[in-house]
Amino acid sequence: MNSLVKCWKCETLGRAGETCKGCLNPVSEYPPADSRKKKPSLGSFVPQEPAESDSAGSSQRPAKTNITVAHVRDANLELLEQIAANTKKTKHAVRAFVRFLFIQLTFTTLAVPLYNMAFAGTNTVACALAEKSCEPNTYLVVAAGMVWLAGVYLSSQAGWSELRKSD
Repeated sequence: MNSLVKCWKCETLGRAGETCKGCLNPVSEYPPADSRKKKPSLGSFVPQEPAESDSAGSSQRPAKTNITVAHVRDANLELLEQIAANTKKTKHAVRAFVRFLFIQLTFTTLAVPLYNMAFAGTNTVACALAEKSCEPNTYLVVAAGMVWLAGVYLSSQAGWSELRKSD
């Protein structure tokens, strides 16, 4: 037993069986048997008796509450109703956002080709060299603007109507 080992507690080197210079416990690679806690198992559970009242008449146990199956059922039903209501609110909020984006994207997809067609008939380089004013097709530019504004209005209306459903 003259070999050097690390103390299990402070990891200081010392001779087995001697007093550790770090923690003043006997040097050993393993903790003492009484310091190792055993994990409780299901078979080792022993119900304890209720605490007796002391001389003043107060019990050490908390007062017993009258919780019945009906109370638990009612609390669970109330919780389920709250979950259902919150799920409905969330669903409509997400639908409002998605409908707004979908309608806005659809109308923008229609407006952009109209706007591009309005400028497709003009050759800006040739107009600049000839020093003429080449204007785009005004009707198509106005139509593109109206389609885009209609999209903004309709998508906003759809989004707000879905949000109103969540209340």
